[in-house]
Amino acid sequence: MKFISAIVLYLLIGLNAISQINHVFSGGELLNYGTIDISSFTKITWSSDRNRLPGYFSVIDNGKFIGFSDDANINGYIKKYGATSFLFPVGNGKDLRTLEISAPKINTDVYAVAWMEGDPSHNNDQTLPHAGEHPVNAVKDPIKAVSKVGQWDWLVGSSRIIDTNGTGDGADLMINVSIPDMRDFAETNALRLVGWNGTSWIDLSGTATASGNTEDNQLSGKMIAGISAIGIGRVSLDATSNDEPGGFLLYPNPVTHYENIHLRFNSNYTGQADLIVFDATGRTIMRNKVECKSGVNTILVDVKILSSGSYYLSIIGVNGNVIGRGKRFIKQ
Repeated sequence: MKFISAIVLYLLIGLNAISQINHVFSGGELLNYGTIDISSFTKITWSSDRNRLPGYFSVIDNGKFIGFSDDANINGYIKKYGATSFLFPVGNGKDLRTLEISAPKINTDVYAVAWMEGDPSHNNDQTLPHAGEHPVNAVKDPIKAVSKVGQWDWLVGSSRIIDTNGTGDGADLMINVSIPDMRDFAETNALRLVGWNGTSWIDLSGTATASGNTEDNQLSGKMIAGISAIGIGRVSLDATSNDEPGGFLLYPNPVTHYENIHLRFNSNYTGQADLIVFDATGRTIMRNKVECKSGVNTILVDVKILSSGSYYLSIIGVNGNVIGRGKRFIKQ
């Protein structure tokens, strides 16, 4: 092993009555050879240093963590030794963002993962080989945009950064992640798993692989060598965000009590349509008739009567033609 100062994880868990924090400092490892139920220790905060030389919760061979949830996850780095498939229960301590890998090729393969919340353009990845910013606008076709919600730091054994004797470059591993709510970013069939190769975000999915675009849906892809971070991308510009050109846009979003919200979209439909607003339970809150034209449309929607909360807007033509469905906005 790389670090001779490693501590067996079971010993630290035995100190639960003494300490409320399970933290691994820079350059250290806590070793897990068996099965640890982190939900059994809800008073413990699981975290590690996040810097150029992180601390690791390390798992050997068939070791694993169970009982993970939004309330029980590892806010830091998990390292996996061995040739067995593995699920990394990483997050920010309050939000679980799992990443699962298929079985590596050989027993000396080593991989490490951490969830890094925030815009990859500004939330620096501190680990080599591609430390620094990963701009979300640096994309390679067919990827058109990358989500600003966060990224998974991805470290491989062959780099010799996480273990001097480690192997494995990640090539051909199947990767499966749990995503945050992506309804403001892309429709399900437009979502793609993407990887940072040092200069740009590239497509790892190859096709539509998402099980949905809401909280904790799954998104998968096939890893290639040379990737140092994993993110969530899309292949179309259809989104409700304010900073993307084209598509079906809602702005301002969030909208305040004193504002109306503008709806902008491009359509081939001409004629009358129903503009429908739903609440988070799917209940219809508002239904108005609007006129659509072929080309770019901008419609002003009065939302002053709405209470604070999340809402979803659809526009359906009188012939049942779906012009836009389930576009999310927030009323403050």
